[in-house]
Amino acid sequence: MPTTYIVLADDGRHVSLTRGGMPCEADQHDAGYRLAQQGQGGWLVRMDGDYWAMSGRLDLTEQVMLAPTSTTFFDAGARFRALRRAALGLPPSEPESVAA
Repeated sequence: MPTTYIVLADDGRHVSLTRGGMPCEADQHDAGYRLAQQGQGGWLVRMDGDYWAMSGRLDLTEQVMLAPTSTTFFDAGARFRALRRAALGLPPSEPESVAA
């Protein structure tokens, strides 16, 4: 399964940082600063699996909170999954589990 490190915002949007290895501290700090500048909270997340695969497993594992938020990682992950399903043209589904 491919591994990608992403920044997951509390509203479910994300951006990829690296494939394979953990981003350096400077990149993590910069991502947290940019989230805060936008009034967003968020996390550095390890994503295992293929984002664009319509089937197969996609696991999200919280690594580091980059910017404070009142949203839970679980709720942000559920929003991420809903946005992903829409991007893939799939119908809405029941909430999926998110590894913490």
